[in-house]
Amino acid sequence: MKTKKFLLLGVTFLVSGLLQAKALTLSDIAGTYEGWRTETTVNGTIRYQETDQILPDGSFYTWLVDDSGAVYTMFSILTLDADGNITGPYAGILEFHGRHLSINYRLDANNAVHVSAHRTD
Repeated sequence: MKTKKFLLLGVTFLVSGLLQAKALTLSDIAGTYEGWRTETTVNGTIRYQETDQILPDGSFYTWLVDDSGAVYTMFSILTLDADGNITGPYAGILEFHGRHLSINYRLDANNAVHVSAHRTD
């Protein structure tokens, strides 16, 4: 009997938490993230220090610094659907887990990009 009550209580808390979860918004993920990018190609592996800035309008700025100090910049736009899922070119590649941003992209067996960054603000 106690096992059934405990199970029912656990399921109640789980369902309650799921009902309170909200969809991801651009304002939720807006901020500055710092970390590392690793790019692997047939010619070798390059590691960059990476800074990403996401604005509440979806503007996505990236700065990469390689070992020689060269700086590379990129700009794109992040889009979300009504359920808070990332859409467009970053769908299935860019993920947010709390204050952590990750990008995992593999074009083929020889070409891959991995980014791991944490929000700094």
